[in-house]
Amino acid sequence: MLVLITSAAALLVHSMAAAVFYDTNTASLQIVGENAVRTAAEYLPKEPSVAVLIADNYATTGGIAPDEIVLTRVAGDDRAITLSLRRRIPGYVAFLALGLPSREIRVTVSALKTARPVARILASWPTPAQSGA
Repeated sequence: MLVLITSAAALLVHSMAAAVFYDTNTASLQIVGENAVRTAAEYLPKEPSVAVLIADNYATTGGIAPDEIVLTRVAGDDRAITLSLRRRIPGYVAFLALGLPSREIRVTVSALKTARPVARILASWPTPAQSGA
């Protein structure tokens, strides 16, 4: 009986730690992504290719692995930039974790170059990962 209670408690603690890991990494991806596109948008509309390089460089400098950058693109009118990021949850964290929304975190962030000196964040949201992805 004691083994069963101990195992259940361990599973609960592991699930709570996995949820904290997930939430912390989601927030980290959003913060770094927002800063990356905000900085890169300052190069729009005159230098869209430089803006893409700046966004990617800022993201990797901020702790995003290059393979976690899914997409960096500038809108057709060269006034907005979008950065999509994806981080996989390590197997040792996801294993036996109850209640995780997904085994990967996806975040998409966009910023618009405005007439003001500072770019404005258009959107920043975690995007639901597709099952089996």
